[in-house]
Amino acid sequence: MRHGPMVGFTAILILMPLVLCTWLLALATAVLVWRQRPSARVTLLVGRLVLFLLWAAGAGSAILSGILRPDWVHDFWGAQVPMCAAFLGCGLLLCGVWGDDAALFERVATSSPGTGSARHRRLANPAWTFLGMLLVSALVPLVLQLAFPEEHATHRGTGRPVHDLVELAHWGLGGPLPALLEPSGDAGHARGIDFLPRDVTVPMGATLIAAWLWILFCALAWVGRLVRAPRRRIVLLLLAPPVVGLLSPLASWPLGVLRLGFDPRFFWPLAARDSGIWTSDPATMQSYGRVLLVAALCAVLLAASRVVQGARRRTAA
Repeated sequence: MRHGPMVGFTAILILMPLVLCTWLLALATAVLVWRQRPSARVTLLVGRLVLFLLWAAGAGSAILSGILRPDWVHDFWGAQVPMCAAFLGCGLLLCGVWGDDAALFERVATSSPGTGSARHRRLANPAWTFLGMLLVSALVPLVLQLAFPEEHATHRGTGRPVHDLVELAHWGLGGPLPALLEPSGDAGHARGIDFLPRDVTVPMGATLIAAWLWILFCALAWVGRLVRAPRRRIVLLLLAPPVVGLLSPLASWPLGVLRLGFDPRFFWPLAARDSGIWTSDPATMQSYGRVLLVAALCAVLLAASRVVQGARRRTAA
């Protein structure tokens, strides 16, 4: 019964040094790109490898924790921590989203980049790598729940997490109030909705966090395009994610005015249990479907933007 905390403690001991390594490698890459040093491509590739190891260690720890000691809090943290840690280092991926930015590293490293490397960049675009990381981590709690239903049973749970999540998302997009949110008791009637059972709160929270992080990733990618100078743009993309992550508490007030259900405590493990996810805040619950829809639209728009940008590059060439 002590395996869950041990796995979580081990994950922290592994993840914190890896997070620091990604920051240092992103900073080193930014300096080397600014100074046009060929070693920038090396630090970028090493940084991406460390970032993948960071995410894989967190995701693996989440799976082990969920199998050895099923617990809603640890399952939630197991999904949240790797995603947020990966976002803090995702500048190493952001700087390769656009074709001309990726080509800059090739030009720095060699004066005659081959077509094979360009083809490889198109097939393994860093944006889809990051999206895949988020999706895998976000679905871990739900997969554990479906794989071990007897270990995740609750007295209020319906035993239909996928159905409940679909109903919850549909409600946020204008559908009827899900049955599991119909008010019961004085507290529920005062709030307008009932509290979500944990077997819905945890997978909902994990996927909501993944959606917000993907939206932030895409927003940074598009903001970076506003910087015309390639080297300045790459430096910005490399260093922006940890700054945005560390300043995220300051972002709550403008988004709150728009009633998007955003709560910066989503992304801080020790504060998440006071966030709108765990307290079943009505605005957060109703934002679920909308945020998922916006995240999906961001993926489509990013893909379209890359196609347009690639066409312009080929035309200019």
